[in-house]
Parts: sequence; structure tokens; C-alpha cells
Amino acid sequence: MRFLFLILSTLTLSVNCGKHFMCDESSPNDASQVCIPEDYRIFQRPNKFGRIKVEASFIVEQVVKIDQDVITMSGFLNTKWNDPRLVIPRNYGRDAIRSSHTSETYVPQNIDLINHIWQPDLYFYRFVNFVAGKGEGLWISTTGTVIYSKAMEISFRCLMDLRRYPLDSHDCKFFIGSYTQNDRKMVFDTFESDDIYSDQETYGSLSDFVITPKQPLDKVDRTLVTKSLGNFSLTGFQMKLTRRVSSYITSFYLPSSMAVLLCWLSFLLPVQTGFRSVARIITISISITILAILCSSEKVMLSSVECLTALQVWFVACFALTFAVLVQTVILLFKRQKNCVRTLTVDNMKYESAGNGSNPPNEDLYEDEFWKIDKQYFVIFPAIFLIFNLAYWLAYSL
Repeated sequence: MRFLFLILSTLTLSVNCGKHFMCDESSPNDASQVCIPEDYRIFQRPNKFGRIKVEASFIVEQVVKIDQDVITMSGFLNTKWNDPRLVIPRNYGRDAIRSSHTSETYVPQNIDLINHIWQPDLYFYRFVNFVAGKGEGLWISTTGTVIYSKAMEISFRCLMDLRRYPLDSHDCKFFIGSYTQNDRKMVFDTFESDDIYSDQETYGSLSDFVITPKQPLDKVDRTLVTKSLGNFSLTGFQMKLTRRVSSYITSFYLPSSMAVLLCWLSFLLPVQTGFRSVARIITISISITILAILCSSEKVMLSSVECLTALQVWFVACFALTFAVLVQTVILLFKRQKNCVRTLTVDNMKYESAGNGSNPPNEDLYEDEFWKIDKQYFVIFPAIFLIFNLAYWLAYSL
């Protein structure tokens, strides 16, 4: 019973508030207040049979954050339409018309009036979340044109192709349209207003992106084609996001290149038993460890990306070159061990014997052979890495 009483009380209060805006005998004398006729239906479109033109725009005050493919912006949603059913007083906006020297002018109205007149059923495509702000305003012109503005913070999803990450750029599009009315009943256009926040400082340069100020949608993007419901008219804007590459170069590309270079320096350590062989293995292991630490970063292993990104391709190549050096070192050690398999005693002196011969092996011969191999790989591996760099930056930067 209490719940039913609460509902009835709310409905009664709403009706009483609506009556405040109903036309009565004193309405024609009020030159500042638009009134609603008694037969006005809030859920009925102003034009029953024709198409209604709705102008809408979102003025971006600030790009708050960009979290992977979700962009959060704060600003003002402005909507404009004409409702000829509204009753305009005879002297409505007289002072404003005299001062502006125009036949049409807009007069501010009580904001509560918006809850008692028809509004277009706006829908933000690809939106994730929005939070309505406290600021809002309502203006109605002498011809019955309504302008409604509301502050809000909205988050929408930008379809990003991250295969070129972090050398990527994206055209993010923000769409506004009707949820139920197709283009036979409602058409959308851009609300041409003074965008006071159109400078570069508004969009700024967030941690990962440089943002180009918004531009109108292309003509091909202004219609949503569906099979059973018809085509829907859209409006909105698009803006270009270009990822800031400098931080990735200093954080990932340069350190990983230095790790590969450190691995190549192991070629300057001859493959011998004892300290130098151990030092060579340690040098290669340090390079692999550095690459593993860099690769474990969240910026490299993106959880929301199923394809292989450009940064991941880079690390795959670095790991491949490093492991190739490790494999080459192991092969040389194995060959040296195979050539020195026996220990003979000659004149009370111990020698490592190669194969089945009885003479001591010529160590200098082996070391010269292995050193020639190291010098060849010391040229081959950097050449491969240079060719890879040329192909990589040409493929992902163009």
C-alpha cells in the first residue's frame, strides 16, 4: 500500500508540475514563457506524417582519458528541433528581437519544461557509459524551435586496429542518432554552433596519444543500414588519434636493441674451456633476461589484442637473433669437445688428443678455425638485423 501511495503521489506531483506550463487565459500576456496546449501529447511526434529534422552536436570540453580502445570525454550535448505545437505568446522575445535585429531569436525557458515536451530519442552508438552533469539549459525561439543543452561525460568505444601498435593511428568516430525512428521519420544533421573548445589545448596530448581536433563525419558514415528496420540517419564527428612513439622507442626499442648488441659482443670472446666460455654463455643469458623483462610489460603483452602487434613482432625477432647466437655458441662448444675427446700421456706430459691420433692436437689450428667462424657470424647477424629493421620500419611506418 505504501508503494502504491508513493507512485500515485509521484504521478500527481508530475501532473501538477505539468499544469504549470499549460496554456491558460494569462498565457498570451506572458511575453517570456512558452506554454503547452491542452491537447499536447508528449509521446507524439511534432510532425505526424513528415520527417523531423533534428540537429545535434557534442562540444568537447576535454578529453579526460583514453583506456586502450575506450575514449572518455566531457562536454555539452546540444540538440535542436522544431515543435510547432508549442504556443508562442504574441510579444514573445520582443526585446531580444529589437536588440538583435533578426526575425527569430531564442529566449531561455524554465528547465523543467523539457520534461513536459517531446524530445528526440537520442542514442549514442558504441557508447560504454555516460554520466550526466549538473549544467543544462533550454531555449525556445519565436518560431517554436527548441534548443536543449546538457553537460555530460561520455565514454565510447573506438574501433582500433592494433596490428601496427605502437606505430598506429586511428580515426575514431562518434555517432548520434535515433534509437527507434528510421530516416523516413527522423533525419539528423550537425548542429552548427560556436565550438569554443576547438583548440589543440582542449584535446591535448595524453600520455600515449596526440589528438587531432574533431572533424565532421564523412557522408558514407551518416547512414546506418539495417535490413528489417530501415536506414537510420546519423550525425556526429571524427577525430584522429596518433600514438606517441617516442616513449616506446626509449622504453622498448632501444633497450632491446642494446640487448641484442650485447649478445653479439660475445663473438669477441673465443670459445675456450674455462673462464671465456663461461663468460660468453653468461653474456648471452644476460641478453635473453633483458629481453624477457622488457617483453613481460603490459604495454607489450596487450591482453585485449588477439593478433600479433608490431611491438610483439619486434621482440620475436630480437629473441630469434639472440637464441641463434646461443645455438651457434653451443654448436662450437660441441665441435671443440668432439675434437678433444682423449687425453694422452707423452714423456710424462698430458695432452688432449683429437680423434684417434697419438700426437697432441694443434690448439691454435682449432682456435683459428673457430675465430674465423665467429668473425663471419659477427658480420652475418648484424646484417640480418639491419635488413629486418629496414623491412620493419618501412612496413609499419608507411
